[in-house]
Amino acid sequence: PRIVQALRQTNADVVLLQELWRVKDRRYVREALQAQYPHIVSSGWHATSLPSDIGLKNIIGGGLMVLSKYPFYSPAEFRSYKSFTAPEEYFAGKGLQVVSISVGGKLFAFAHTHLGSSHFDSETNDFKPKQIRGHVRQIEEMGQMLAAARRRFTERGLRPHFILAGDMNCPEHFWNAAQDAYVFD
Repeated sequence: PRIVQALRQTNADVVLLQELWRVKDRRYVREALQAQYPHIVSSGWHATSLPSDIGLKNIIGGGLMVLSKYPFYSPAEFRSYKSFTAPEEYFAGKGLQVVSISVGGKLFAFAHTHLGSSHFDSETNDFKPKQIRGHVRQIEEMGQMLAAARRRFTERGLRPHFILAGDMNCPEHFWNAAQDAYVFD
């Protein structure tokens, strides 16, 4: 209830939420905010997001939701990451959701993500190497997904302004090394 109350007070044009794993939570947010945000899409479980032959992957869905005052320009796209940072994350379909919205004649593509979580290792005073490798793989996948999304827009003669947002789940210094590889003008 508190998050719904806070979102009502922000009066933002577009809201990107992560970790809405349960159907009842997505339904609650949707029903409570439908009047203020008539355009809502979530990345709940769906068979097309399964990147693995193992049917148990992604059983709780992507957990992402976009709330917008403006209509979506084209259908939302969701792709789950093939890699994960910790065994407990295997059942979540963390990934990238791209939602396009036209505002005042300008097209925006919101690239909404939730990367795998990191666990701090107090013995080494750093993040666990295996999880860092998982982050690197997810960031590489995200870069490929963003490039593919951009190509799909370009093929239709569109050039939206991309906005990357979400739960990155990794320390700031980690992004500085790879950021140039994912910058679009």
